[in-house]
Amino acid sequence: ATMSLLGYDPVECYTGRAPIEAAALGVPLGEDDVAFRCNLVTLRNAGGRLVMEDYSAGHISLYEGEAIVRFLDEHLGKGDISFHPGKGYRHIMVWRGGPTGLGLTPPHDIIGWEVEPYIPRGEFLVELMEESWRLLENHPANQLRRAKGRLPANSVWFWGEGKRPQMPSFKEKWGLEGAVVTAVDLI
Repeated sequence: ATMSLLGYDPVECYTGRAPIEAAALGVPLGEDDVAFRCNLVTLRNAGGRLVMEDYSAGHISLYEGEAIVRFLDEHLGKGDISFHPGKGYRHIMVWRGGPTGLGLTPPHDIIGWEVEPYIPRGEFLVELMEESWRLLENHPANQLRRAKGRLPANSVWFWGEGKRPQMPSFKEKWGLEGAVVTAVDLI
């Protein structure tokens, strides 16, 4: 909708939510790179089934989220994978030469639901998610959050993947400059 309001045809320009957010954060994408939105989420074990408790890890703070994503990049960001901090629970993972079309589901669409039917296709993404569970279980930020009665950021959730869009800048397209005030990097 925002692309349309700014005069871009989403059918021609939209490649996914994550590459637009990556651009807003200054995360460079090469021609074959795929950006993924990487939410910090809270998953809950409900009788042996994982349930999406919260898509935002209780609206984790900017500083906690940044610390966790930098930690994940240190431990999981190897070779073709890198994690980039955004704001709060909203972050970016870049997979150099990664795939698209994985049928990923936004975590806010499955709050309170069992996640198994929505786990990403693609063994590597599942491995990253499972490794994040192990790494984040006792992360200092999560220990503090639990001590304060807050939800932990105990997993990552990938969605919104796409490659860098090929589109002219607003100035190139319209000969104008502008600004948008918003709380969401995507805009």
